[in-house]
Amino acid sequence: MSLPQLLSPIKSYAIMCCHFLLTLPVMVIYYFFQNYMIYQVFNFSTGRIINKSIFDSEVTSMDHDHTGHLIFCGDAQGCIYAVTMNSHTGVLSRSHRYRSSGRHKSPVTTMQYRSFSLLARGPVLLTCTQDGNLSFFSVVLEIQGYLTLRCSLKLAPRIHKIQASFCPLLSLEKGEFIVAGSEDSNVYFYDLTRPKHTCVNKLQGHRFPVMGIAWNNGENLLASSDFYGVVIVWKRERSNQMKNT
Repeated sequence: MSLPQLLSPIKSYAIMCCHFLLTLPVMVIYYFFQNYMIYQVFNFSTGRIINKSIFDSEVTSMDHDHTGHLIFCGDAQGCIYAVTMNSHTGVLSRSHRYRSSGRHKSPVTTMQYRSFSLLARGPVLLTCTQDGNLSFFSVVLEIQGYLTLRCSLKLAPRIHKIQASFCPLLSLEKGEFIVAGSEDSNVYFYDLTRPKHTCVNKLQGHRFPVMGIAWNNGENLLASSDFYGVVIVWKRERSNQMKNT
């Protein structure tokens, strides 16, 4: 069975985000239908929907922990949810919600889980909202994904949904590094362990807002994509400096 056949029942609806749970043969999809936010849990080995229900918020980003039983969702109001999934029934149950203290609500554009951080001495979660708030949480897996804000960084507000990413291998050497796109067409690296002057590097090469950021598994190649559709692949040199290829 091909993937288009699997998605055909919801092809006419606005799909907000979808995510494979790599430890399970399951894909979670959130989509809009008649002003309702609906999630479906697919078993892509059989092509069957194993659960379907209504979620009370517009989910804009999603990631899961290393077990696949805990899903983190960000919504259009800037809230972050820890959701547990029953691997047998596919039922999702919201366990915790974190609300931003800001007065203005802004969609969550990045939701990224990492199983270990030297700064937090355990699993962490990175989030970024469209108004430029970058947040770094420690995650307590024993309490169903309870989040504690460790540090945050205020960037310039964005018009577009610009993403950010961990730099896991680079952060094992020193600091806690984050890479993010920007609307001034540059790619920025930040060290969250610095109280001041957190920006430690800037990559120039795009001519339009940089929206997407992704590392390869070895973290020696970084891909950045911009609003005009240009993708630049940057190669990390041994000095940790990046150059485009």
